[in-house]
Amino acid sequence: MKRGLACCSEHNLVVVNKIRQQFIEALKSQGAAVLTPEEEKRFSSWAFEPKTHSLRTEIIGRSAATIADQYEIKRDYPIKLIVVPTEGVDSNNPYCYEKRAPVLSLFTVEEERWQV
Repeated sequence: MKRGLACCSEHNLVVVNKIRQQFIEALKSQGAAVLTPEEEKRFSSWAFEPKTHSLRTEIIGRSAATIADQYEIKRDYPIKLIVVPTEGVDSNNPYCYEKRAPVLSLFTVEEERWQV
């Protein structure tokens, strides 16, 4: 069975810098592969269509384990989710868009800001 994330699911994680490492450890404990900078470069260069910023069709709807295997992302545990640390919320960052796969972006902010 192929699994992915429904289009209505969240696509981005936002964490406050002071708890970032604890958050990453919690993600890993639940089966997330939080990509290293080297893995992110390799994954990003292959995974997205350059003009549309969308994931390549061969990734959409696939399981995280299948995607990780395809992009040579290895962990000592079964990979259930791929998390990509990234910066820059703008139209040139493909991680700001819908992904339609078990791939989430991880943005870090310096402090919590609540506006109503």
